[in-house]
Formats: sequence, C-alpha cells, structure tokens
Amino acid sequence: MPKIALPEKIRNLLEHPWLPWLGLLLLWSGWLLHPRPSHDEGLYIRAFQAVQQERSPYSLFGYLYPPPLAYLGSTALSLLGYQTTLSLLRLLNLLAGFWIIRLALQPFQLRPIPLLFVSLCAIAILPPVAHGLEVNNLSILTAALGIAALRRWPTSPWRAASLLAASLLIKPIFAVAWLLLLFYPHAHARKTALLSGAFCATCLASVGWEIPAMLHQMAHNTMQHTQLLLSWRNLCSLFGLSLPGWSIAVFWSGVGILWLRLQRPSPAQLEPIAILLSLYSLPLVWDHTLTAILPMMMAVCAHWFHQYPIHPTSPSLPTHPLSPLPPTHPTSPPLPTHPTSPPLPTHPTSPPLPIHPTSPPMPTHPTSPFPPINPTSPPLPTHPTSPLPPIHPTSPPLPSASPIATASPSLSAPPDSALTSDATKAWLLRGLGLFVICLALLFSDRLGDMIDLPHLIRAIALTALIAALGFLAFLHQRCA
Repeated sequence: MPKIALPEKIRNLLEHPWLPWLGLLLLWSGWLLHPRPSHDEGLYIRAFQAVQQERSPYSLFGYLYPPPLAYLGSTALSLLGYQTTLSLLRLLNLLAGFWIIRLALQPFQLRPIPLLFVSLCAIAILPPVAHGLEVNNLSILTAALGIAALRRWPTSPWRAASLLAASLLIKPIFAVAWLLLLFYPHAHARKTALLSGAFCATCLASVGWEIPAMLHQMAHNTMQHTQLLLSWRNLCSLFGLSLPGWSIAVFWSGVGILWLRLQRPSPAQLEPIAILLSLYSLPLVWDHTLTAILPMMMAVCAHWFHQYPIHPTSPSLPTHPLSPLPPTHPTSPPLPTHPTSPPLPTHPTSPPLPIHPTSPPMPTHPTSPFPPINPTSPPLPTHPTSPLPPIHPTSPPLPSASPIATASPSLSAPPDSALTSDATKAWLLRGLGLFVICLALLFSDRLGDMIDLPHLIRAIALTALIAALGFLAFLHQRCA
C-alpha cells in the first residue's frame, strides 16, 4: 500500500512543538471560558470568598485542602475577578493533564503527527483526566507537579523542591513521597526534601491559625462512599474495620522507609514506589487522583510492547537456556563498516614465501632418541601398558557430547515454528492481562457508580484492584 506523502510545509507545521498546545487551547476554549463552575470549582470559589469575608474556609463542609490554597485563591479573586480566576484554574489543570499524557506516551516513541492526535484524543477519553477536567479537581495539577519533582531532583534539587512544595500546598497527595526523599541516601534527595519542607512550613506558619480547623475538618470527615475507591481505608471499612486515616499513612510511611533500607533503589526505581505508597496512604483515592499512575501504567505497557520475543515471519535460532549469551534479535541490522576506511595494503616488494614441494623434513638431532618424522611413516605404537587406545590418523574425531543434552534429551530445542507459536501466545497472554488490569484501574470508579455490587463482591473487587495497582508499580520498578 503506498504511503501518503504530505507537502513539506504542512508536515513542518504539524510537527511544530507548540502546535499540540495551541490545538489543545483551541479545542477546549469553550470550556475554559464557560462561566458556570462545576462541583469542585464551586467549592474552591466558595472557600476563596469565605477568606475574602474574613471567615475560615473550613466552615464549608468538604473543603479538605491546605489553607495557603484558599488564601492564594482569595488574592487572585480580588485582583483578577471571578471569571479570570475560574479560567486560570481550568487552564492550569488542562495543561497539567495534557503534560502527563504526553509524558505517558513517550515510551512508545510515536512520531510527532500520531502523537498529536493520540494525545488530543486521550485527554478527552481517559477517565482519570476526563473526569478530573469535568469537575476541575486540582488532583491533576498536583499529580503533574509531584511527578515532575520526582523526575527532576537528581539533576536540579532547587527546581524539584519548588515543584514538590507547590504540589503539597495545593493537595498533599505526595506526602509519603516527600518522606521517602528525606530518607533516601542521596544528597540531592535530602536537599529537595528539606527545601520543600522548609517552604511548606513557612507558608503554613503564615496562616497557622487555620491549621487546627483543617485538622478538625479532616478528622471529622463523615462522607460515606460505596464506590470502588482505591483506598485502604475504604477496603478496611468493607471488612468492618474503622481505622483513622493517620494510622494508614503512618503504616505505609514505615513500609516505605523499610523498603529504602533493604533495597537501596536507584532514582528511577524510587519514582513508582513513591507514587504507589503515596496513593496507598490517602484516605480517599478518586479516579482523578489516579492521573498520577498514567506514566507508570504506560511505561509498563510500552515495555511489554517492545518485548515481542520472536518475529512470526523470520524466527531466529533459540539459544540454550543456560547460555550466557542473549539471543540475537531477528530484525537487528548488521553492524555497518566504516565507509572511508581503505583496506590494509600489502607490501609491494615482499614476495610470497615459496613452498617447496619436495622439501625434505628437518633432520633430528643426532643424539635424539626419537626417530625422524617421515610424512608417510605409520603412527607410533602406544605402550603395551598404556590405557589409551592408539590414535589412528584416519579415524574420525570423537563427537563432543554435551553433558546437558546427554543427561536430559528432553531439553533439546523445539522446532522454530513451535517456539515462535509458544512465544507469541505468551506475549499475547501477558498483553491481555496488562490490558485488563489497566482497564479495571481506569474505570473502577465509573463501574462502582453504574453497578450496585453486593458487599462481599465489592470487597473482593476492591482487594483485587489495590493488588493490581501494587503489581503495576512492581513491574515498573523492574523495568526501570
């Protein structure tokens, strides 16, 4: 099938790095300028207005965010007005969600034009981002800031500290991640944790009179949820256990510190476990909070996609299971030779050494006990008491028997077709399992809203979903 070649100017325009962001703003411009707030936006605006009226933002039921967010929002409301503040909240959340999707699609190595269309479709289809933008919850912005901090601290601790502090002051989702950075045996990690902690402490001290009201609001939060929310507190309540939120956070913080002491992970391996334990420690994990696992989920899927073992049309020879050499890839090209390297010249005046056809053998020493070596002489007889048989010049060499193949003939390599079929089946089964796990995690909250599950079935399903989230983080750590 012939490929469709676009004109050069159109291709350059579609591959421009700013085009996806401009297309995003154009497609979502109606939502950005809409004057009516959604559920969570209304809660933010009422908290901002409460601070303007010199009331506590925690006089509103359901406001569980740190006090600096309410005071910063009231300042923006006074300076910019209602509509501009509302549009600014939406714009920050939209850009953060689009950045997370672009980051999640990086392991697939898509070309600019397919990446443009896939990212624009994913932001409207994927439930965590789509629902988060529908209610405009700031979990998306918090997730983007936290992920950026976890990826930037090895090279730029100051920038990572500012990003992590902003994430914690908007919504403290990555509190356990901050604690893991504090105990991580690396100077940049501790510097990031200390700087972000100092900045957060300074901001909280400036509005310290609101902290008791915030803690009281969090402790007496009586909201009951029957959906499949991925939280250990919700799971324990389904089994009849009523645990305070702080006890679950302390438990998973201890697990994270113990894991750091035992495993000594690399910075790339720290990111998925920090995100996982941060989500495990939260009392409520909504579907828009799961935006933080999208890069981890897509990285695992991309690793599976790039691990196709044997090409179905040209199978390669299988290596022995105990062989230290890895199998060669069937589609790997040969190593190119240098185009400008000339062949090594031979010496023009050096004649070849003549080989005399009738040259006699070298004489032996007159006092040597050994007879001269004649090319037609028969082989020397062995000693009559020697246990070794005589070596006949025309006898074929003994075959090199493999001890593994001789001891266990069942380990011999199967035919290429059978091996290709088995490898393809295993690859497809693993891909199907990952696909089911990702769909279950992404649509868990929506399924809980649509289907009224019995109590026991809900408890089993929630246990499986929480275990699947941990399994994804474990796979990402292994792939990192």
